[in-house]
Amino acid sequence: MLSKAHLKVCGLAASALPPEHQHVISVLWDGVQCGVTLPDEFRAFWDPDEQNGVIRRVLTHRCYVDSDDPRDCGCPIQIARYATGTLAFIADFAAGELEGAYDDDEFRLNCGAYLGVIAHHAGDLWTPVHLGRSLDPATVGFRRRSGLHSRVEADTDRAAEALQTPLSHEPKLTPLDTAHWAALARRLHTQLYLPLPSIYGPAKSPAGVGDFAAGCVMGASQTTADVWYTVLGSSPIAGLRL
Repeated sequence: MLSKAHLKVCGLAASALPPEHQHVISVLWDGVQCGVTLPDEFRAFWDPDEQNGVIRRVLTHRCYVDSDDPRDCGCPIQIARYATGTLAFIADFAAGELEGAYDDDEFRLNCGAYLGVIAHHAGDLWTPVHLGRSLDPATVGFRRRSGLHSRVEADTDRAAEALQTPLSHEPKLTPLDTAHWAALARRLHTQLYLPLPSIYGPAKSPAGVGDFAAGCVMGASQTTADVWYTVLGSSPIAGLRL
């Protein structure tokens, strides 16, 4: 997804949250916008849990289900790491363990940015061309995968711009481990990547492409809402003076 689509995902996700969580997101919004639009080379190293190391930066957004290279499945790893890292960051700040390292403004910026990075990776997970690499681009009229990649992201961006808030979705508590997001990626590979020839093939229609792209944005928004709801509801952030 492109930046406008990622930002729309954040706005849609926030609209689905309970009022107390919407308030938190509104206070952290500057950081959220920063985190969701950070380029890959910054997101890979801006990590709330440095003990786990960092996968190669250019691969952080990928989730190639049809690849045996573990570096091609960075997206589920990043969602899990940033979600659990954000929980730890909030808990440490609330307990006073970060006193002297982060003041209130710095906490709001960094906490919001971590939530924004989560949203970015949720958007990447719902971007069809991030889910596989085995498709022959010639079957959908492109000489290179990069051409199909750019077209899908541009269509998603246009679909996102047309969507309106609020999001009709009741967020739910979600497992924050890598295995959960890897399983979702496998389902989305079947749901979003494998149908690309029928969506973008010779019989494609603008309405069909638009509906497909809008579904990706809505799915990313729902996933983001679930993760944000889980992180905010499982942390002491509601008790902090924001």
